[in-house]
Amino acid sequence: MLTKGSFGNEFAVTLPVPAYDLVGKMSDKGFIPGFPLGRYYEGLENGLLLACTEKTTEEQIGVFVEMMKGAMK
Repeated sequence: MLTKGSFGNEFAVTLPVPAYDLVGKMSDKGFIPGFPLGRYYEGLENGLLLACTEKTTEEQIGVFVEMMKGAMK
């Protein structure tokens, strides 16, 4: 995880693939997973900024994780 310590609704993670590629694959299925940091920050090509709130359920997070796993294959 790129974000260290406490955070509010947003946090950044490092992916094993370029974030822009992951966003492209998931957006083709109608889902925008987050903001690819490498587009604006050199060296963070695998960084993805995510956001969730207290209204995000554990089930929604689980579905999101499974979708991301599928898109990274």
